[in-house]
Amino acid sequence: MNLSNLLKAEFIFTIFGQMIPMIGSVIILKQLAVYLNSSDYGLYALITSIIALLMVFPFGSLLQGISRYIPIYAQRRSLPLFLSKVFFHYSIIALLVLLIASIIYLFFTSLNFSLFITMALFSTTTILKSFFLAVNNSQRERKSIFMANINEYAIKILILFIIYTYFNLEVKSVLQIFILSEVLSIIILYIFGNQKINLQLTFDKKDKIIFLKVLNFSSPLIFFALLGWLRDMSGRWYIHHFMSLEQVGIFTMLVSISMIIPAGLQGIIGAYIIPIIYEKNSLDVNYTKNILVKIILSYATVIFLFFIVLFFYHSEIVHIVSDTKYAYYSWMLPWLFLAYGIYSASIMSTYEIYAHKEVKKLFLPFFLSGIFALGMGYILILNFGINGALYNFIGTYIIFSVATFFTAIKYNLSKQHKLGVA
Repeated sequence: MNLSNLLKAEFIFTIFGQMIPMIGSVIILKQLAVYLNSSDYGLYALITSIIALLMVFPFGSLLQGISRYIPIYAQRRSLPLFLSKVFFHYSIIALLVLLIASIIYLFFTSLNFSLFITMALFSTTTILKSFFLAVNNSQRERKSIFMANINEYAIKILILFIIYTYFNLEVKSVLQIFILSEVLSIIILYIFGNQKINLQLTFDKKDKIIFLKVLNFSSPLIFFALLGWLRDMSGRWYIHHFMSLEQVGIFTMLVSISMIIPAGLQGIIGAYIIPIIYEKNSLDVNYTKNILVKIILSYATVIFLFFIVLFFYHSEIVHIVSDTKYAYYSWMLPWLFLAYGIYSASIMSTYEIYAHKEVKKLFLPFFLSGIFALGMGYILILNFGINGALYNFIGTYIIFSVATFFTAIKYNLSKQHKLGVA
């Protein structure tokens, strides 16, 4: 197969590999909207926010560092060694985090033990799946990702339907179904991906060097991740504190619907272009800037067109994608969508910063948006209820987006100035 055909095949697998989670998530969202009442969905939203905290703090940040160094070690022909070492480190950190979570459970919560065990298992499978997804995507193993995604979402959708039809579907049952599907996904990613991971229980000088490299890249992101979690998830807990689980469920459902298109498009673009950017960056310093300008302008056009549709048909779309019990607040949908769409575009503008390992420069947007969500989110939701949650969401994501675009533009201009001087 020549290079042109390989690139076409890679692009097709990338598109379908990302479209499956996007379409599958919409179907599952519809199922949960119909199968669970608003309060149960609110509980599910709070549980997933806890698991999201574990993922971004620290695992999502570490995966950014791992992904950044995979092309470098591949060029050095020492990728199997690198993957074996980082998998060992990653697993140890996962065990430590779960141990800390267990201690917190034993002494500081009254959570049902069975539900806690289910959450711990779901966290474990999510953490491991994210590792293999990141590794396979960095190696551009698109076919294995496609196979894993189609099996995972097929199992989720099918078993959710069967349990709801013949038994009683609870939040714990939903998590157990997701655990089963993610275990299968991990197996597929490992078997069909080009992993070459040799499990080891030793720690030597090479481990220390690799660990420090990844940690040096990831350490700013770990702090950013905590601020990002405050931006994304603190509103759910404020709504729960000041209002009810039902209101958490309603607002989270609308936010989930608003993210479908922007997150889906960003996922497709990022999955395809980030490994290529990391690979080509060392050969052409202007490659990233040139391609990102085209991508972001095209993306912005699509987002604007969808916003117009949502503005006029928000109620109908909520009925189609979720359930009638969420339609009363459907007027929020276009504004949630627009705020998140702008945010996704700003994330794409940072790919060049990540490619040049200058992630510390992104402190400002994460700090401003995280602090706004923590402080103003409390005040707005206390005084305006679910409407305040909307104001907080829009304000938080617009602040992040403006600060991120400012940072990306400033970085690009400084880089061009240095090249001009040189």
